[in-house]
Amino acid sequence: MTKKIAITSVFANVTYNDKNHRGLEAMFFKKMMEEKGSKVDVVGYKNRNVKDLDFYIDFNDTDFSEYGAVVIQLSTANFFGGQMGTHCEKICNDLANYKGKIYMLVNDPRIPPINYAKVISDRFGLCADSIESWDRIIKEATYLFPGKDVSRYLGWQPDNCINLDWFLYIFKHRFTQDESIDLQAPTRDDIEKKWDLVYYGDRRGSFRENQILKYFPKDTNNLLIGYKSNKVPASFMKKLQHSDLMKELDRAKVSLITGDEEHLNNVTTYRFYETLASNCLAAIQIEYDPGRDLIKDPVLRDILYVKSHDDVKRLISMWSPELIDRQKSELRRIFNI
Repeated sequence: MTKKIAITSVFANVTYNDKNHRGLEAMFFKKMMEEKGSKVDVVGYKNRNVKDLDFYIDFNDTDFSEYGAVVIQLSTANFFGGQMGTHCEKICNDLANYKGKIYMLVNDPRIPPINYAKVISDRFGLCADSIESWDRIIKEATYLFPGKDVSRYLGWQPDNCINLDWFLYIFKHRFTQDESIDLQAPTRDDIEKKWDLVYYGDRRGSFRENQILKYFPKDTNNLLIGYKSNKVPASFMKKLQHSDLMKELDRAKVSLITGDEEHLNNVTTYRFYETLASNCLAAIQIEYDPGRDLIKDPVLRDILYVKSHDDVKRLISMWSPELIDRQKSELRRIFNI
């Protein structure tokens, strides 16, 4: 990438914090590009949460022509209260007129690239002159993808795509710099375990729920965090901030690693790294990694990959500090530390 880069978003304002996945992505993508020698600004509506960040540039004060490249965080057309964010129209039109290189971060199969100008035009009667330019941008942009096959996310194959695993980068740096997480110390044998099995995440539709139903035993002490379902035999807990989530994972013996159909055998998601950094074992749905390529330890390769809820029950019964130590050793290998 070129030396001066802007990270921005058209609909959802760019956040810069470690409290949600979009904020994490902005923080660590900026860091990754700076390590490669680029100067990186974040462009959006500069509210009170980012008022002290010199590199966060308000959209009204931005001239995108000063940047050699712009990285777009994709976002959906959610207009709360029927209102468009104050930044949306200007950023949409400014990017339509931008002549430099545009990259798009593809991180969710439910958030594809869309013609933002057409959405704004249809809804608010604005940005009509930018519609044709956004058709061009979608065709000519370079798509950055943290997995194997971007077409499974997009439904089509872009002309320009770079496979770049910034998910791995995020968690390598997050977990090696977080003083509350020690990937080196031996696991204590007196850790209190309240839950046998945990799954956490947002509701994603019938495919995800069917996977959870398939792998959740009915006679174990199960927990869902952030994912509410009357069909899954489990207690429910509201979504937690990341530090609290890691503490709650430590209270479980096993965490289920699954995903949407587009994730399976394609993208190594956040929960894989989070679980391996915790004190609970990873029950990896075999379809998630059918070649068992993620795990190299021969003992763990034999027990972590699961094909049924009986396999999950067996893994629950096997929890031990020794297996957690082996799992953290695997994460150190993956992180190359």
